[in-house]
Amino acid sequence: MGARDELDARLMRAAALLESDPPAAAREAEAILALSPGHPTAVLLLGTARRGAGNLEAAAETLGALAGSQPQSALLQLELGRTLRARGDLTGARAALTRAVELEPDLAQAWRELSLVLAGWMIFLGGAADTAEAGRQRAEKILASGAALHVFTEMVRAHGGDTRCFSDPARFHRPGARKEFVADRSGYLAHVDCRQVGWAVQRLGAGRERAGEPVDPHAGIEMHAKLGSRVKVGEPLCTLFAAESTRFLEPEALLREALVIAEEPGPDEPLIQEIITAKNKKQYLEAAHRP
Repeated sequence: MGARDELDARLMRAAALLESDPPAAAREAEAILALSPGHPTAVLLLGTARRGAGNLEAAAETLGALAGSQPQSALLQLELGRTLRARGDLTGARAALTRAVELEPDLAQAWRELSLVLAGWMIFLGGAADTAEAGRQRAEKILASGAALHVFTEMVRAHGGDTRCFSDPARFHRPGARKEFVADRSGYLAHVDCRQVGWAVQRLGAGRERAGEPVDPHAGIEMHAKLGSRVKVGEPLCTLFAAESTRFLEPEALLREALVIAEEPGPDEPLIQEIITAKNKKQYLEAAHRP
């Protein structure tokens, strides 16, 4: 076995110990770093193992230092966020987890962690928990128990929805017509006008313009391109669904204005724009009613 193969085997061994024996995983990672100082995967494993062993201060120091040299690692930001959350630093955890989902939008674990942190803040700010961490713990317990899914299902049923679609979505989504909406040029999806997209969805039949109008449950838009992503001419940006193909003309015109393709990606928008609390809520309420 070559030196590279041996190193990979030791990294795999350390990773395998993270759940069952964090202290042993930390010792294995430290041994790897003695042979290969600064190895980023070994440092990440060491920080994760220290968190698992309850050594939160050392874990935060290890992961924080690595984040400075590996700023584009979504997994690192996820572990840093978990560690800061365990330390009670929910503000720092929110920042790290937000960065994780910005770097890797499909990282489901980061979205789950971030959602629980934000839910904890909402529960706390709503007065249903003494601290944001207590709110997060309550949210996690509700999520794990299945109670959240049960309440959501009951909400759908109360609105007359057919909840069988959750177990077999393909069976129930049967639009009369579908069409790919493609990029007319190469570049970056630099801007999305969400209001225009909403009107496009409405024109497809998935929303009402006036109370009492029917809504087509099979109509809508499935997005493929993400904000800031590189796209090529002819590449599908989204798929349109409607009862009949004659409904595509106006939504396509709206989307052509709403989805802006440019030579450079647009500026990064913060995932969280503002935090409304009991202390500052009045200014937002006043702004909402300002003509």
